[in-house]
Amino acid sequence: MLFKFSNQILAAKLNLEKPKKEFVSSKIVTDSRKISKGDCFLALKGPSFNGHDFIDEALDRGASFVISEKNHPQDEKILGVNSTHECLSFLAKYQRKKFEGKVVGITGSNGKTSTKLLLSSLLSDKYDPSQVYVSPGNWNNFYGLCFSLLELKKHHKFGIFEIGTNDFGEINELSSILQPEVGVITSIGKAHLEKLISLEGVAQEKSDIFKNVLLQGTCIFPDINTHLSEFHAKSHDKEIRSFSSDGLNAKKSNSKCVEAILVSLGIENISFDQIYNLSKDVVVPSRTEQGYNSKGVLIIDDTYNANPDSFKEAFRVLDSTDKENKICVIGDMKELGTDFQQEMKKIIDEACERFDYVFLFNSKFELSKENVVKINIANAEEKIGSLLSKNTAILFKASRSVKIEDCMNIFK
Repeated sequence: MLFKFSNQILAAKLNLEKPKKEFVSSKIVTDSRKISKGDCFLALKGPSFNGHDFIDEALDRGASFVISEKNHPQDEKILGVNSTHECLSFLAKYQRKKFEGKVVGITGSNGKTSTKLLLSSLLSDKYDPSQVYVSPGNWNNFYGLCFSLLELKKHHKFGIFEIGTNDFGEINELSSILQPEVGVITSIGKAHLEKLISLEGVAQEKSDIFKNVLLQGTCIFPDINTHLSEFHAKSHDKEIRSFSSDGLNAKKSNSKCVEAILVSLGIENISFDQIYNLSKDVVVPSRTEQGYNSKGVLIIDDTYNANPDSFKEAFRVLDSTDKENKICVIGDMKELGTDFQQEMKKIIDEACERFDYVFLFNSKFELSKENVVKINIANAEEKIGSLLSKNTAILFKASRSVKIEDCMNIFK
């Protein structure tokens, strides 16, 4: 962390009674099994877990001190706070204030992680890689963002973070913690419609990031005419940049976005062609990741998540392969609310038009197409196995909760 961290300092910051004895730590851990000597254990609570049940274990493993809620037993090594959730938020905000580098915050329906990784790769080539911090994996919710921020060190020159949402208010909460110099929307698409209702709702929620961009910062967004007024309104006279996205494939759109980010960071000597060429080498795990199995079958792994726009991009990737036989194994898109049947029908219709075989894995879609086969984990190998050869490319894609990777792993 970027500041000295102890139970006494935290108590003072939170206006709590000063502990009699000081215990110092340099790292906050929430999993008691991962405690090392000198760590601070933060006892978080969730719907299906309660860190307070593991306080004794954390202390036995060598925790310097514990942050607990006041309604739990206290001793000299346990600092009681009103809410460990609010305490984590405070620590992340305080860490952000101490950071002297540039922070980039990225949100969007699609392209967050690939844009983040492409940007970090370019910055790591231009600067010492140790100066570039990029939030890991899909750490884009409250806990992921807070713990990512706490990983910032003095030697970091740039911090690149993604933030996500599935309901109104989440982007505002997360971006108020992040306070980016550069706030980015990569795309507006049909994601999380169960709560956000419509594309207008998605744009309204995503554009809240601009409310929390620093006054001298920059707001970056795709030039989508239907949402420009929302983007401008939320930018509050801050510097704005738009990038072309209409009609471009995902890599070109992400490259245009990264080009705008680099200019906003004062880096103007990297051309679009350089960015786009590098984008072809950036691999996001479980996002149209390609590999061959022992029989020479090309497997396209896009098992991370799914919405209508990301399905279309995955179809483009499958279509662009040089394989003679193209097979699509897809599962349901979640959080589409009342649009589920309509959007799934569109995706299945498009898949049937473009590919030789279409399989629906563990789907709740009401099926009426004769050339689409419903499968499950028990019969997948039987239904698909005989169709695979070195002339075959097969795509696996669905929302995360479908666990379509279980099906894919049969054929890897």
